[in-house]
Amino acid sequence: MANAIRVLVIDDDEDYRTSIQSFLESEGFQVASAACGKEGLQLARTLRPDVVILDIMMESPTEGYVVNESLKHCQEYDACQDTPIIMCSSIQNSPDELYPRAEEVAMIRPDAYLAKPLDLEQLLATIRRLVRRPAAV
Repeated sequence: MANAIRVLVIDDDEDYRTSIQSFLESEGFQVASAACGKEGLQLARTLRPDVVILDIMMESPTEGYVVNESLKHCQEYDACQDTPIIMCSSIQNSPDELYPRAEEVAMIRPDAYLAKPLDLEQLLATIRRLVRRPAAV
């Protein structure tokens, strides 16, 4: 497990976090989780995950966008700026579809967007595509 891909799941739904964590660990990933954006940002800074799975609607309807923007663009999290982010949300439309004319959409655009309920094989394929390094997964 020393070379396992490190995944950080940030989602306010405890059942969702537990099920995703259990599934990913069964696939050989090392998984940590956070129940809100603030906790997730703290963990990202200390754990330096290989990939982040991020919900949008948590303590506020747009919290995931704020976390995404912070990790990608704030100097405080510069060690995480190249960390791929997979947004997984019950919102069926990606930020580009929701805000097609907004100049700022690039600030909240994740590396991948998956709608809930998740297709677990698609999630695995997305993680493996975004994290390209030798790993036992």
